[in-house]
Amino acid sequence: MYVGSSASLGRRLGEYYSTPKLVRHAEVGNSIICKALLKHGHKNFQLAILCYCEPDNVLSLEQYFINSLKPEYNILQVAGSPLGHKHNET
Repeated sequence: MYVGSSASLGRRLGEYYSTPKLVRHAEVGNSIICKALLKHGHKNFQLAILCYCEPDNVLSLEQYFINSLKPEYNILQVAGSPLGHKHNET
């Protein structure tokens, strides 16, 4: 499980369903969820939109779902920008 948020759902989904973008994110950002999608294929994952909200509430709701669901693919346990953080595969 992975919990993410976006103010632009279309852009976010486009990133996850574009193989070149997944490859780039996996290599440059070392993203575990992108590596898993590439390795196991989209057919082995489910996409669920947990809720829609106003942009001002995105991070607080993401944090709520991270705390509640304890997703294994979320390396960062605090919602927000992962800028500068390198993910390690565990």
